[in-house]
Amino acid sequence: MEIGSIDSAAWEAGGNAVDVCLKLISHLRETVFKDVMVNIGIMNGGDRIGSVADKATLTFRLKFEGENTWSNLVGSANQAIANFMKEIPKSEKNFNAVLNIIGYRTNPGASSWEAPVSKVLRQSITDITGRAPNAYPNHYAGDIRYPIRLLNVPAYGIGSIGGNFYGPDEWVDVDDLVKLVAVCIQTLSGWQKT
Repeated sequence: MEIGSIDSAAWEAGGNAVDVCLKLISHLRETVFKDVMVNIGIMNGGDRIGSVADKATLTFRLKFEGENTWSNLVGSANQAIANFMKEIPKSEKNFNAVLNIIGYRTNPGASSWEAPVSKVLRQSITDITGRAPNAYPNHYAGDIRYPIRLLNVPAYGIGSIGGNFYGPDEWVDVDDLVKLVAVCIQTLSGWQKT
């Protein structure tokens, strides 16, 4: 099968990058991602069946809940990858592994529920709406990902009562939108004092 093409590694030079990549994602699934849903979207190991891949890429996404956060999963995955690469057989030592973050992602910087700025926001919501807010740190909606992923800083997402999200008949309750503006004004005023 090996014909010595420029994009093909020789067996004696380190084996097949696709094999190493598949072993690595299996290792991550068994360790760091054991309580996380992993969706593999794209696997690329070259453009010819007859060549032995000298480079492989795997594009995947994660869906998680509970105590997991995006930042912690990335940090733990990088550590697991480094450990895995130290332990691979000598015949595969020619390969390197890198975790690159692409596309959309959630909560890269989770906001502390007990931080002074969080308490001000929570009090504003309670004062204006009459109800204490609940936290949901892992947000999967696409539109909120843009501000949340910028600069890896903590961010807050709040909104008005609405429905039919992302559909042609999406709606928002106008009275609740007025309350949201009041919450923002009171929160900003409170943040100036913290």
